[in-house]
Amino acid sequence: LKHCTLFDNIHQRMVIFVDNNEIRWYDRKNPSRRSFFELLFYNCIAAPIIRKRFRKTSFVTENEDILSEVLFGARIDDKAVVIVANHIDEEDTTFVPYMVDRAGSFCYKIAKTELFENFWERLKMYWVGARPIDRNAGTRDLWIIKKLIQDRKVILTFPTGHRDPENKTPVNIGIPMVIHGIKDKVIVLPIRLVDTDKFFTDSFIHPQIIIKEPINMDSISPRKEGIFQIMESIAKAIEVPMTERKKPRIKE
Repeated sequence: LKHCTLFDNIHQRMVIFVDNNEIRWYDRKNPSRRSFFELLFYNCIAAPIIRKRFRKTSFVTENEDILSEVLFGARIDDKAVVIVANHIDEEDTTFVPYMVDRAGSFCYKIAKTELFENFWERLKMYWVGARPIDRNAGTRDLWIIKKLIQDRKVILTFPTGHRDPENKTPVNIGIPMVIHGIKDKVIVLPIRLVDTDKFFTDSFIHPQIIIKEPINMDSISPRKEGIFQIMESIAKAIEVPMTERKKPRIKE
């Protein structure tokens, strides 16, 4: 009962925060809950198709044992796992969950609301674990990530916010800000993706997934500075730029 009340309070505050007070189709949904039909669709249709698709491809993995150890340790320690990865190609959103599935866990993923525009796309995306985030709504939808973390889920996020094959887009502050607020409940696992745009092409280049060591959350400051420490750690691990911090104005 206490857990449900916490979720309701978070949810109500985020809805009230919005200026236009518009209630969207996912505002009243519990992002952690998977219905019987979702489970049936994923286990009987989506998962077998995804597994078969990637088993036929050639790719290189580095440190796959770290992924298995982190997922197992999270279950033992009752923690969520937030995977932070660079974003090269649309295949990333399926490939990383496939690797998590191969390690024996289910992976939720954060996706932009534009991918949920029509009913059938919305149904398909939601049933494979995608959860919508409106990138134009400021911090409104961060409660979704927070709720998934509180419920100890495995979550795939792309902290740069969109695809960038050249890896020149810096880390956004949103996901690190959520992680910082409940850092004792989460393991942050960086994954660097290389050449994933070469999947299902005639290229001789094999895509790579490089699993890095989890970020040491014990070294992160509880103060606001800790948010930037998380951002810097993520940027360094997945090899993308760090967002430039504004220099304070000096009064003359």
